[in-house]
Amino acid sequence: MKFRIKFSGALIAFAVFLLLGGYRFMDVEIISSYLAAATLHEIGHIVAAKVCRARIAGITFDVMGARMHLCGALLSYRDEAVIAFFGPAVNFISAAFFFRAFPLFSEFSVMLGTFNMLPVTSFDGYRILYSLVALRSGANTADKVSRLFSMIFVVLLWLFATYVLLRYRSGFTLFIFSCLLFFRLYA
Repeated sequence: MKFRIKFSGALIAFAVFLLLGGYRFMDVEIISSYLAAATLHEIGHIVAAKVCRARIAGITFDVMGARMHLCGALLSYRDEAVIAFFGPAVNFISAAFFFRAFPLFSEFSVMLGTFNMLPVTSFDGYRILYSLVALRSGANTADKVSRLFSMIFVVLLWLFATYVLLRYRSGFTLFIFSCLLFFRLYA
């Protein structure tokens, strides 16, 4: 099977916006720091998948991040948790390693690693929680527990973002992000 890379329509639209001059509204250091942190995150998943002997069919990139597609036999819950954990772990390790030389990159790495550890649907933390609960209690219990935690964390994040936006008149990006998660979970 060939390795396939896909890009979502929203990500392509954002790239076109940048190419048509939208980059003038954005700081190059911010964009490059975020892209470097996101790339290292995905490399962490890829290395872990190779260590676990998983075959990677491809990667899909969208506005909310990337999703790795595996092919072949199903992974054990342990391997699934290891692969999910390695992305955020690489973020935290690289943030500590490059803190003095590239502080903005380190901030993005910590932010990306922290958000990905939240037990929210389609995040690494959800996959880790699901896998660990499934190891002990089975897939049905893991599904129920993971969905409950996901719902609780999305609602708490949305409430926090709303409070910050209304109280301090800042944090609009966090508010939009929490709304996207909320919509993704309940739509």
